[in-house]
Amino acid sequence: MNTIAQEIFATGKVFDSSGKEYTIHSHTRQDQCEFLVGIITEIKASRYLEVGLAYGLSALHICEAIEECENAVYYSIDIDSHEIFPKLCSDNVELDFAYVDTSKVFDVVLTDAYYINQMLKVGGVIVLDDCNTPGINRLIRYLSKMPCYEVYKLHNPTTCSFTRNLASKITRAVPYSEKIFADKIRFTDTDLGVNSNCVALRKISEDERNWDWYKPF
Repeated sequence: MNTIAQEIFATGKVFDSSGKEYTIHSHTRQDQCEFLVGIITEIKASRYLEVGLAYGLSALHICEAIEECENAVYYSIDIDSHEIFPKLCSDNVELDFAYVDTSKVFDVVLTDAYYINQMLKVGGVIVLDDCNTPGINRLIRYLSKMPCYEVYKLHNPTTCSFTRNLASKITRAVPYSEKIFADKIRFTDTDLGVNSNCVALRKISEDERNWDWYKPF
């Protein structure tokens, strides 16, 4: 593990350039950093993008993982992604891996995912954190239904309760249930394979959806 990251995890403290001390919070945990590194190693990613820098813990792990890759590139966006992404797309940037751990506002992160989808190569992976929050949960359910993606890996998957699982099966058995019940009721996160706070999706084909494509989520 990166020695700087190791010290931060051990002490729970970081310091700015003036020496002021801060207690870390809302950061990417060590086990999740290792989860990210594992994926990057598996897919042999060398072009990486991260949205949401925080204390740089995931960035330290990722940069260490790709430092020996030939022509490795790392993009980090902490704010104003809606201004930066259009430029990256216009520059024809291609990505192997993207990690999104930023705002929890649905339309903000949806915009990030839209641009990442334009740049992500087939075989590349996008990982979303905080998928248990309402906005990100909606987004990951939507992305999991896109024909160009498949659920690749989950970090510490959760378990759906027996009652919730039974309720979803019962509602799906009702005639015309898709017109009566919301998709969230008919299909649990477990049904969709996104039952985790941190979900990785792999791009399995180019995005060739018709202009009127839509799936409830």
